[in-house]
Parts: sequence; C-alpha cells; structure tokens
Amino acid sequence: MIEIKDLCKSYKIGKGKNSSETKALENICLKIEDGESVAIRGKSGAGKSTLLNILGILDSYDSGSFTIDGEEIKNLSDKKAAKMRNKKIGFVLQDFSLIDSKSVAMNVMLPLFFSDCEYKEMYKKAENALELVGIKDQIKKKTYQLSGGQRQRVAIARAIVTEPSIILADEPTGSLDSETSSQIMDLLMEFNKTKNITLIVVTHEDSVADYCKRKVVISDGKIKTDNT
Repeated sequence: MIEIKDLCKSYKIGKGKNSSETKALENICLKIEDGESVAIRGKSGAGKSTLLNILGILDSYDSGSFTIDGEEIKNLSDKKAAKMRNKKIGFVLQDFSLIDSKSVAMNVMLPLFFSDCEYKEMYKKAENALELVGIKDQIKKKTYQLSGGQRQRVAIARAIVTEPSIILADEPTGSLDSETSSQIMDLLMEFNKTKNITLIVVTHEDSVADYCKRKVVISDGKIKTDNT
C-alpha cells in the first residue's frame, strides 16, 4: 500500500537575492491500496510529474510522510531506496527510454543487473516478460528496428521483469496513435487485473484516464478531486 500524508515539496528558482521559492506540492494526502488503478491528471505545471517522481523514489520531499508497505521512504539510505525502487516499482515512460544500440533482450534485462541474477536467469526472465507483452519473437532485434507500439511493449516488459508491485506510467501513450494506445492501455490493465499490480498513470488524455477506476486531479500543487 502507498500512503502519503501532508506531503510538501518546493523548488528554489534563481540564485542569491533574486531567488524565489515555488511550491510544487502542498499538503498532499493520498492512499492507494494494492491492486488499484489510478489516473493522475492536471495541467502542465500542476505538480503531477513531481508527484510521480516522488512516488517512484526518484525525488525527495520537504515535509510530510510517504510510505510504501509501511516503510517511510525519507528514512531510507540511498542504497536501500534504490533497492526498494528496483524491487517494487516498474516505470513506463512516454519516450520509452530504451537504448537503441542495444538488443531488445538487453533493454529488458537492465533492471536485473542490480539484482543477484546470473546472466542466463536474466535472459530467461526477459524472455518471459516479452512473451507476456506479445513480442518474444523480437528479442534479438535492436530496439531502433521496432515500431512505436513494439517499443512501448519492450518498455512494459522491462517494467515487469522484476515482478514489481507498482507500475508508474508517465504519459504511456503520448507518442502513439489511437489504436496502438488502446492496445498498450489494455495490456497495462491486464497486468493490473491479473497480477494485482498497482497501476498509477499520469495522463492528460480522457481516453487513457477512463481506463482507471480512480481519477485524481491535481491543480497548483494540490489535490482538487479524487474520484472512483
């Protein structure tokens, strides 16, 4: 379970006397149960990406509490935070964030290099993940040889290869056509339902948000609405 209480985050803009402080998030309270599907919506600059980065243990916060499965993230060392991030969280990004010069297999295996897996086991896990997303036959290709939809499937395979309990998807269909977008969202929802993976999607598209059972709207760093 993810639980956030009275979380605040500010950024300093400028230097010296000309510097000012901007509140990115203010008194955010959010509880997400295991296996939920949640869409986070908001205009550019509303704070949704900052929230996603904090949820992904990629950014710090100034005050308040943020726990995953009862463990306070702020108290973790960098090493323990990285370990939790790699074990519990899978990321799916709009730009895919793949290494084009590497094979599909290597891209999917990347998170496993931070584990104790041997290479043969990593490759087998990559095969299994690619089979789940329907492109195992592309495993030896370079990622630049794939279509946009196939590249996003590789990104999803990479996100699930560590068997995480949470998937964070940042505009996962933003660079895809409508038909491919539907296929990608169907795939993410399938993992949410069949594997009980918590799915949190940041999106500006109604059609994407509608896949999720719960919708959270952020404006000016605050949660405005939280509807199921």
